[in-house]
Amino acid sequence: MAFQVNRTSTSMRSARKSKAGCKACKLRKVKCDELRPVCGNCKTYYSNRIKKCDFSVSLVAAPITSATHCALPLSQQHILRCNEAISHIEGLKALYPFDARLESKLPNADHLLHHYLSALIVKWLPAGYKPETNPFALSWWSLVQTDNLLFRTILLVSALDLESHSEKPNIFHSERYTIESMQLLRARVQDPVHGTSNQTIGAVATLASLAYTRGNMREARTHIEGLQKMVAARGGMGNIRSSSPVTASVTFWFSLLLTLEPQFPPEEPIHINYPPQWILDIDILGSSQVSELLDFKEYGIRKPISDILLEIRYLSHFFTTHSNDTLSPDLEDLDIHSTIGSIIQRLLQTEPDTDPRSRFDCVTECCRFAAAIFLLFLFENHYPDPTRLINSLIQKLQKDLGSAVHSTLNGNRLLGWLFSVGGVAALNLPVERDWFVSHLTELAAELGLLSWDKAKNCLQQVVWVDAMNDQPFRQLWNEVLINITCVTTKEPFCAVRYWPIM
Repeated sequence: MAFQVNRTSTSMRSARKSKAGCKACKLRKVKCDELRPVCGNCKTYYSNRIKKCDFSVSLVAAPITSATHCALPLSQQHILRCNEAISHIEGLKALYPFDARLESKLPNADHLLHHYLSALIVKWLPAGYKPETNPFALSWWSLVQTDNLLFRTILLVSALDLESHSEKPNIFHSERYTIESMQLLRARVQDPVHGTSNQTIGAVATLASLAYTRGNMREARTHIEGLQKMVAARGGMGNIRSSSPVTASVTFWFSLLLTLEPQFPPEEPIHINYPPQWILDIDILGSSQVSELLDFKEYGIRKPISDILLEIRYLSHFFTTHSNDTLSPDLEDLDIHSTIGSIIQRLLQTEPDTDPRSRFDCVTECCRFAAAIFLLFLFENHYPDPTRLINSLIQKLQKDLGSAVHSTLNGNRLLGWLFSVGGVAALNLPVERDWFVSHLTELAAELGLLSWDKAKNCLQQVVWVDAMNDQPFRQLWNEVLINITCVTTKEPFCAVRYWPIM
């Protein structure tokens, strides 16, 4: 006699399982006790195997800030904060992807968030900075958690990056989040209040960088023009920075790296406890160091640029002092993006006010471009890629140095620093690299810089960060010293070589 099966009955294990689960239980490979129904066999099997589960029972719903009146279903979704206990793990407290998960069924959102926080947000920071303690990363993540548009834009960034590294890319997620982001953006810009919110500006800046990365220059220009209108409507970048420094930094950096020129009026210098007028005294560096530093006024450098060089010199001393102390609160609290962005903006927007053919103005322009390149060394792995901006500055520096080397300024140590900065920046430009190395070879022989220690001492007299500059500058000067050896060995009575002329 066959048994009749009631196919309409509900199984005892019909409760939906959590895909996120509990990390501690996953590592132990045991069932996570999340107060869900389990069958009798499971209760018996796991009764003596489960240790204390770290899954948080209380789930607190944190709705996304309503920054749009879009009548789309996705605009009604909100952030569900969960798994709070996992956030107490050191280094993941504020940036754990499952701390902010959309309650709706966003495809692959957890995986995309994990990739963004583990692989992409690091590219926004200088080398050595940790996203879980950096104020820039923490502030940006807070904005992402509270806005539908910015949240989907970040998922789009992650999806596109994963596609670019996949042998068989799946464009489903990028296409979906592109459509959703643009739908939300079209509705958002119609809102007179939230259309210029910090989250909206951050999302537009991110979309501009994505359009540029994908080669859609028309869309990138459209987003940049939209950014300019939004910033103007808010009363300038200063007003945005006062309410959200991270939004101002993202807007400035993304627009600069895409257009190669600052798109907004310069702001006042952003202070981080600098001395008044950026002047270094004995109390800061010590009498021995101050006596060895070059006086920029002696080289005829115009005051606006010489003041900025003093500012950079103090900042480099700040980095050198704290670079070996990874737990330094001063280094962690420094808003490096705002500080460096302010300096670069003033450097690039300071125009020459004298005869551009004069030797003093040539040196000033050389210092202007070299200083900007020097600061960009901090962001070599930045997102978006700053290579185009650095290469454009190399061309300008090379042009002005070509005029400076034929003036009466030959044989000074400032030129050694200028050529060194250009040579390091031109590592992947063989022709330009050879040009800088050739001139450095001649200059080093003239100044007697026949060892790395002597060359380093020369560089330290201008601007230097030991932890950041030692390896690439040493590599450059090894090439210079090899050139000097080859010249003196092959031509002991006449160290004359052909020097490329611009």
